[in-house]
Amino acid sequence: MTVETTTAGPVRRGAVRGDERALAPDVARGLMLLLIVLSNTAYHLWAAPRGPSGWHPVDGSRLDQAVQFTMVVVLDMRVYPLFAFLFGYGMTQLFLRRTAAGTPERDAAAILHRRSLWLVALGLAHAILLWPVTSSATTGC
Repeated sequence: MTVETTTAGPVRRGAVRGDERALAPDVARGLMLLLIVLSNTAYHLWAAPRGPSGWHPVDGSRLDQAVQFTMVVVLDMRVYPLFAFLFGYGMTQLFLRRTAAGTPERDAAAILHRRSLWLVALGLAHAILLWPVTSSATTGC
């Protein structure tokens, strides 16, 4: 593998070009995010008393119970691992693409660390600003 160098060091790689992008992982990640949103809908049934897990309602019609069963079997805790795998795959591809372009491993890892810190900051902001605080009356505790 050859890397173009200048007097300032190796050439830095820019953003991914459209012809380099793999469509399947992007579509799969988007589908997993959509399924995660669908999985979280049960949490937003405010007036429903919840079971011991504090997540799914304990009452409802037979149709409600069938939908809840289907959500637990098909969605809950099934889409999160696949999304995490696809997220890790994307991070690995970023690292490999940067190092193949001549970026030192330390600098490529620094990019991943910086992005991870931004994701943690956005996650904390989401938790603080957007995630509702439930009282013990709504959780059944």
